Amino acid sequence: GGGLFGGPNSSDNPPRAERPQCRPLAALTQKKLSSYVAKQLRLPRGEAVVIASDEPQPFCYRKMTFKSLSAAATLWLTPDQRFLAGRLWDVSQDPEPDIRAEDAKLAGLLVAGNSPERGPRDASVSVVEFADFQCPFCKNLNESLKHLPPDLAPRVRVVFKHLPLASHGWARLAAVMAACVGKRSDGACWEFADRLFEEQEWLSLDTFRSTVL
Repeated sequence: GGGLFGGPNSSDNPPRAERPQCRPLAALTQKKLSSYVAKQLRLPRGEAVVIASDEPQPFCYRKMTFKSLSAAATLWLTPDQRFLAGRLWDVSQDPEPDIRAEDAKLAGLLVAGNSPERGPRDASVSVVEFADFQCPFCKNLNESLKHLPPDLAPRVRVVFKHLPLASHGWARLAAVMAACVGKRSDGACWEFADRLFEEQEWLSLDTFRSTVL
């Protein structure tokens, strides 16, 4: 070993660093984490949260998936087992591919489902409209989207989503009726929606059902 010309003990060849010994996740800690996540998710009292997966990561982090009957969350546990984070960013990786993938996933979720649509399916722009039939701002937006400039209209797809506000007396009933009409066709639903917006200021909770029917 060693000597003037180097060898296993030479300063030019330091011994390889030992891998850190990560703390095991005790049963009591698992119970504490599950209870904490249940509170953060605001689950009904008595709805249990279980650890569905626990994947060791570099530097003693842990990627953990918590699940209950009505919710799920994937979180990262720090090495000291004190903090849970929603995400870890690896600065050695280019984030652009992940950002593009997340944007594409979100866009797909926004237009998913059997929502009424206007415009070509292959349009370069998709506008997702979350609307309340009793909201005057929604009325203005609907009118603008219905009368897009001729050069723009062929390139825009409008997807309608119901978002009736609790503070509006007849908005929820209007949304239910529009959804029923929409089962016939998208065109019928849009015709019904446009009429509701046009007559918005003349409708009231007392006369809504009889007027609309």
